[in-house]
Amino acid sequence: MTGQQNLSNLSLKDRVRYKIEERKNRLEQGKINSISSPFERFKSELIGIQQRKMYLISSFTKGSKTQFTSFFFIITPLLYAYQNPDKIRIRFFMYLLEETKEDMMARLMCHMIYKLSGERLEVSMEQLMSTDNDNPIPDEALAIMDTEEFNNIIDFFESHTFFSDSSNPTGIWNECRTYAEEHGKTHYKKKKYKDEFGIEQETEGFDWYEPDDEDEYRIIIVDHLSLLSQERGFTLKQVMDKAGEYGILLRDRYNFTSVFIQQQNTDQESIDAFKLQKLRPTVAGLADSKYSARNCNVFLGLFSPIKFELGDYKGYNIEKFRDNIRFLEVVLNRGGNQGGLVALYFNGCVCDYKELPRPDDKEAMDKWYSWLDAKRRRRSKSFFMYLRRIFKK
Repeated sequence: MTGQQNLSNLSLKDRVRYKIEERKNRLEQGKINSISSPFERFKSELIGIQQRKMYLISSFTKGSKTQFTSFFFIITPLLYAYQNPDKIRIRFFMYLLEETKEDMMARLMCHMIYKLSGERLEVSMEQLMSTDNDNPIPDEALAIMDTEEFNNIIDFFESHTFFSDSSNPTGIWNECRTYAEEHGKTHYKKKKYKDEFGIEQETEGFDWYEPDDEDEYRIIIVDHLSLLSQERGFTLKQVMDKAGEYGILLRDRYNFTSVFIQQQNTDQESIDAFKLQKLRPTVAGLADSKYSARNCNVFLGLFSPIKFELGDYKGYNIEKFRDNIRFLEVVLNRGGNQGGLVALYFNGCVCDYKELPRPDDKEAMDKWYSWLDAKRRRRSKSFFMYLRRIFKK
């Protein structure tokens, strides 16, 4: 048997067996079947990014949904594709309904300045644009932005990203399907059906799709679902559900990976929810439509304890972390483990997340607490010197 063209002639059992052996052979040949998660200890719960999957990201307001999506589903695969062009290719389809493409680019630039400085120089998006008249972007950051590596990565991102102005499900479907058909071949087969008069008719229907590049990751980002434009007289819920239907077709037919961002209901932030300790994102808490959870393969929830003024959560000292901690939970996973929870250090200034040690690892956690205290002392000293310069002026 040679390739996918003959799969339709096999039984279901043999097709699945062929796929199993094919994916094993890929690994033996030095290829990959997923882009590994940057959270090493949490890989048993969340392997990473896979082709032909639908991911749903949810949290309460200001829970860093966009930041996490940027880090995990854009920056991580971007850098992997840039560093491993022999293993994968990448193509992003951006439907940024809550921010501009300039915002997305600025966030990536802040992250790359941080990384290329050895995680020493933290420049926020506001400082990057010198929004504060007395606190412009440092010359050292500009020097990094002039380096060849910085510009190669930024140019790589821009050349592999499609920023769209479409804001309704049909527009997303048409643009992504057009790309797939221009970069692959759709195979059809004859299908018989009976019309409304009971007369048997014949038509051509979708059979299977053959991409030009099977190692290309086609990642759709929709941020966020509740901001989709209405079409055909649909309600907001119907529009969101239609986006899910199209996402399934793009996944199953054309190998797309979709990442949908969705808010949690503000009702879930109520006093009753606090008393019952039902604070993390849930399927029931999804705003405007619950069908998003039905459609997705993996539902990831983000939780910020400081939002609820918690002093301690799951053994972590929130008073020390403040807004620099998020809990990532696999709320639903149709192909693996679910319910797993991991604590992440969140650096919103530069869109970076790091896996924290287990709370019972006292030695490791004490190092983190000491590092945070020292970092904030340095920041306070820097801010004090900044105020002195202002007063002198």
